[in-house]
Amino acid sequence: MRDSAEVACKRSRAKVQINTHGGRVTGYARNRTVPVVYAIAPRGGDIWPVREVIEVMGGVRQQLRTSVIEGCTVIWS
Repeated sequence: MRDSAEVACKRSRAKVQINTHGGRVTGYARNRTVPVVYAIAPRGGDIWPVREVIEVMGGVRQQLRTSVIEGCTVIWS
């Protein structure tokens, strides 16, 4: 289990990187073990490597684009 201060630190560093490069943070998950941030990608395109993941909820498939920035999982919208 991770320390909550470590999770908060990783989340904060990811937010700074996203805002610095022109992206916009829209929210974050209040999870004490895994740092997750929701964000809108910068207009210039993807700066960080993006992995596309298929999520199935209630029989509906949804494609999520995720990246890992400074140890924090970012879900792009």
